[in-house]
Amino acid sequence: MDSTFLNLETLDEMASFVGKGEEVAHITELAMQGKIRNYAESLTARVKLMAGADASIVDRLIDRHIKPNPGAEKLVAAFKEAGIPMLLVSGGFSCVTEVVKERYGFTHVISNELEIVDGKLTGRVTGPFGTPIIDGRGKISYVSAYALQHGIELSELITMGDGSNDIPMLEAAGLSIAWHAKPKVRPHAKQAFDFAPLSGVLALFD
Repeated sequence: MDSTFLNLETLDEMASFVGKGEEVAHITELAMQGKIRNYAESLTARVKLMAGADASIVDRLIDRHIKPNPGAEKLVAAFKEAGIPMLLVSGGFSCVTEVVKERYGFTHVISNELEIVDGKLTGRVTGPFGTPIIDGRGKISYVSAYALQHGIELSELITMGDGSNDIPMLEAAGLSIAWHAKPKVRPHAKQAFDFAPLSGVLALFD
């Protein structure tokens, strides 16, 4: 989702609202480049920096800042017309992914849970329903389970991402696309798009 479908890193943006933007963005960049190998630890550290923040920052993000990248809506519309189910699996948060699902028409979303108690961020994060945080291994596990449930072979999957925690699902799919991705990510995908809008992916199906 972040920096692939959406034109921002949602956690970085939320952190900027409470004066923690630079600290969080620095950790995000290192994690995306694969310089911090444990994604769960890096996410936990970033979320902890926002402990005590008012949960209204989530609404502020959703209302004013969420915008899809160029070509994103055209790509989703084409997949919907073709009857292709679209799974959004993200290391981000369900409070955002559920909104993206409803706004743009994804079939299903799977993401982490940002803990909010009494209107405040506690600084804690878990995976779906208290499970381990979704990282690279988590992404391919959920994608594989979704495919199995719907009778889809891994060779029939199309996966797309830009960060190091996308590598396992990029390697596993029949068609994988590194979209405006970090240099470390590109060799692990079947295709790499560095300049085209997201709708440029449709050229692969002409």
